[in-house]
This record gives sequence, C-alpha cells and structure tokens, in this order.
Amino acid sequence: MRVDALIGGGPHCPLYEILAELVQNLLPVMEKLKIASAAETGISDLAQRMRDECRCPDGVVVSAGFIGAWSRKRRSD
Repeated sequence: MRVDALIGGGPHCPLYEILAELVQNLLPVMEKLKIASAAETGISDLAQRMRDECRCPDGVVVSAGFIGAWSRKRRSD
C-alpha cells in the first residue's frame, strides 16, 4: 500500500490552481451538506490567496493523498 501527494511551493507552483479547481468541483456538495457556501470559500480568488499564504519562509502546499494498493493472487495448482 502507498500514499502519493503533490507537494509544492513558491509563486509559480501549479498546485494552487489544482486545489482551487478541486474545491470548485466539490462546492455543490459542500453547499448541499452545509459545509461552506460559495461566498465563504471565495472561490474566485482562492488560488491567489493560497499563493499569498505560502510566501512566508518555507511555506508549502500539499494535495490530498492518493492511496493505492495492489496484491497478487496465488495460482492454485
């Protein structure tokens, strides 16, 4: 089993846009479950706000972890 995640930082990291797009795609469910509204997320400038927050020294952004697993099936002879 393994977990993979994207990690980045700096002003040119594409991860800010990737994460903002993910939040935008999840927004209908977030609103339906009353987690957050579109106004509360501020989706229009979310990527820029994340970029601004990571300007502090050693700031990083991490994506959600993607979990993978594999197995082998033994042959029965």
